[in-house]
Amino acid sequence: MARDQVYKFKDEQSFRNFITNNEFVVVNFTSTESRESIEINSTFSNLSWEHPKVKFVQVVDEEAPMIFRAWEVSGIPSFMFFYNKDNKECVDCYGSDNLAIKVRMFSKQAEEAQAKKDKEAKEAKQAREASFAVQALQYNHGLW
Repeated sequence: MARDQVYKFKDEQSFRNFITNNEFVVVNFTSTESRESIEINSTFSNLSWEHPKVKFVQVVDEEAPMIFRAWEVSGIPSFMFFYNKDNKECVDCYGSDNLAIKVRMFSKQAEEAQAKKDKEAKEAKQAREASFAVQALQYNHGLW
């Protein structure tokens, strides 16, 4: 992982695997030759630090043209938001302010999903512990 919390991929299979193995992913399809891309890249990097539940990926056209073709990226910069491996939204040429708002909303979804998972895991643990306690009582009273 890069120092700025943004992952970078040059081959399509690694990129696809990353999306498959992470729940919330925002992808910045960018170019070193696009003024708009250069301006928004610093915002994207800053957002990666502000929203640790979301994985941030940058794909540079000049370094990974096969990924651009495979994902049919038509505009630069373009952003794709993935939730549970599904592309939930694709936006071309997002401004810094709009990108920040969208990422904050996406991050909130990630936090809510994690809170739900944590609650379900806690309830499952409590159910297992209660079941064990009942079995122990039954065993101690000769009912098992």
